[in-house]
Amino acid sequence: MENDRSYPSRPILGVGAIVFDQQKQLLLIQRGHDPGLGLWSVPGGAVLLGETPEQGVARELEEECGIQITVRGIARVVTRIFRDSCGKIAYHYVIIDYLADWTTGEPRAGGDAADLAWVPRNDLASDRLTDGLAEIVEPFWPE
Repeated sequence: MENDRSYPSRPILGVGAIVFDQQKQLLLIQRGHDPGLGLWSVPGGAVLLGETPEQGVARELEEECGIQITVRGIARVVTRIFRDSCGKIAYHYVIIDYLADWTTGEPRAGGDAADLAWVPRNDLASDRLTDGLAEIVEPFWPE
């Protein structure tokens, strides 16, 4: 029941990582929680108190995917606001998506990720992705 949930008093700072493998496939996770339960997105999560966004994205990739990354730089900053059926803000995120290189570790789904996949460009089906993801990653796809 929507009235039983807590609502945010301010936005949450989130981070995500756009990571490609040697075959130019994008690393995606299937979301294990709302918002977007069951949809595919780049791995990431919320920045914790006391960590920088770069530290947060590295930690999230280790927790959700079991890999270590090298952060190259900011790809894009996006805002995601989700409202409940009454129009009240249920979630509000400001997300910094980073370009990153996979350095070590064997990819596996963990943490908040229900599943993990390396996805080629031609398999990026927009109906299974979080809103706007295809447009966010497209400019960064390796040639």
